Amino acid sequence: MNISRKKILVILFLLMVLALLIQLARSHYIFSIQRNNALAIELDGRMIFNALPEDMINRKERDSYCVLFDSREPNSVVLKDNIIRMIDLMKKDYSLSDISKVNKLDLAADTAIICLKRLSDIPDMDYLMDFAEQGGSVFFATTPELGDNFYKIYRKIGIHEANEHVYTEGITMLNNVMLGSQGLSVGSDFINNTSLTVVLDDRCRLHAESLDKIPLLWDVPYGKGKIVVFNGTMLNVKGSRGLIAGTLSLLKEDYLYPIMNFKVVFIDDFPAPFPEGYIDSIYKEYGRSTKGFFRDVWWPDILRTGALYDIKYSGMIISSYNNNVKPPFIPKSGQDTTNLILYGRELLKNGGEMGIHGYNHQSLILKGEPMEHYVTSVLEYNVWETWEDIKKSLDSSMQYFETAYKDYVIASYVPPSNVLGPTGRSLLKKSIPDLETIASIYFIDNEADAYVQEFEIAEDGIVEFPRLTYGYTNDDINTWRIINGITSMGIVSHFIHPDDVLDMERNKDKPWSDLSKEFEAFFKKVWDSFPWLRSMTVTGGSREARKFIESRTYIEYESNGIKGYINGFSGESYFILRTGKKASAGENCSVKSIDKGAYIVCAKKSAFSIALSR
Repeated sequence: MNISRKKILVILFLLMVLALLIQLARSHYIFSIQRNNALAIELDGRMIFNALPEDMINRKERDSYCVLFDSREPNSVVLKDNIIRMIDLMKKDYSLSDISKVNKLDLAADTAIICLKRLSDIPDMDYLMDFAEQGGSVFFATTPELGDNFYKIYRKIGIHEANEHVYTEGITMLNNVMLGSQGLSVGSDFINNTSLTVVLDDRCRLHAESLDKIPLLWDVPYGKGKIVVFNGTMLNVKGSRGLIAGTLSLLKEDYLYPIMNFKVVFIDDFPAPFPEGYIDSIYKEYGRSTKGFFRDVWWPDILRTGALYDIKYSGMIISSYNNNVKPPFIPKSGQDTTNLILYGRELLKNGGEMGIHGYNHQSLILKGEPMEHYVTSVLEYNVWETWEDIKKSLDSSMQYFETAYKDYVIASYVPPSNVLGPTGRSLLKKSIPDLETIASIYFIDNEADAYVQEFEIAEDGIVEFPRLTYGYTNDDINTWRIINGITSMGIVSHFIHPDDVLDMERNKDKPWSDLSKEFEAFFKKVWDSFPWLRSMTVTGGSREARKFIESRTYIEYESNGIKGYINGFSGESYFILRTGKKASAGENCSVKSIDKGAYIVCAKKSAFSIALSR
């Protein structure tokens, strides 16, 4: 009897332990375990692994940069900010040195980046050059002014002869400093620099020059180290971050950095009510009404390009093109859910996604907000009188969508005309409860009051997801931005509007027969040059961006290989490797050549290794 009672107690104890484990398994943070030296937890349904415990992180050597700038010089500050943003994206370490506040240099890093033109302000130029001679790397990131310190070092940095400063246009890439860029010659109308007219000596490797043959980017060995010079002023803009990333890779024999690796294409204002009636140019070429053209010509062409070049479209729904900013918010008579059902089903059938663009195309700007003048005077939109009206319009958008797709989860939002005020921003999640992503634009361009973004996670947990390129045209500026986006972050984020076809300014006075060919040629170029990019919808891309942002990467370089460690690892993670050696997979990764001296690396686990050989 006593034995039976003991057995019962043991069984009850085991049951209690089992119940406790089950309860822990159902909690938000499931467990912490040590698995192959990797701390693992579950967060929001994702397993998160840390390759390194915190006490080991500080003992790992990492790529490190000391960035010199002058806080008294606005252009120096802007350049510094742009470069350190790129370093942050590459998950490398840096320190800042404001030369207006120091009397001597202390370069506690393996690379010094000079973000100022007045070299005479650097307190100890001999120390800087000794740093390079002893094995460090120095990157002069902007055109230097002529002066005593310049003439002291100009032969050491590869210049045989220097003359006056000149204004230069465009850029020709002489090799693949940026991925897929060799031979690219663009920018006569959008790239300009102030450069020194120089003659380089024979030790230099020239990587880029202006359209009129002024050297822009070169490197030169110096002692045991290396010096890289950018003879221009364009690295202070977002559109040059790929060039910055490629230039940083020149400073190292082997260089590995993380990327997001996705290709996302948005169709804003789609599905949406198409205009009634006829447009002469459309009818003359296709013999169809405007609605018939979009149904029978435009949409099949868009689908065909997607099928040919692996594009999954993300359509951003709009209910109406009225300009109402006061309730009730209902579609105009006759504009029902036909287009939403017809195009939405085909969009989803072809692997796409639907998100919200708005009840109508009136940007969510409350009266009195700073963007009011831009919205009313430039866009010629109305502003909203109350936050309640904004909320009701968003609710109406969701109700309109749910009439056709009751069980579909909306997770993305694109602001009309890429303009979004703080009040509208704060209301989005109240009306779109599953919202994960807001997608606007990356560049300011001429839209000074646009909702300009970086890839980041906002305080409310929403992923800020900018678009870098736009339109149907296969032009130089889109090509430049695509290559910069891929080299810096491993991404394509592009958007189009159906009604661009109808607007003479936006379509650059080209008929659809030409635009469709250009659109196809543009994505053929992307596919041919970067077939490794993963095609995704916005939510897939957003989740990859979140994974990228939340992870921390540590790289160790050895003579015959590279070891990588990822803390915050939650699934396959991607890297670009630049090296002149032959690279192959070591442990827990795949390695594939994608360009001369460039590889795409897929890490399968939180700790991985790459083999290198001569």
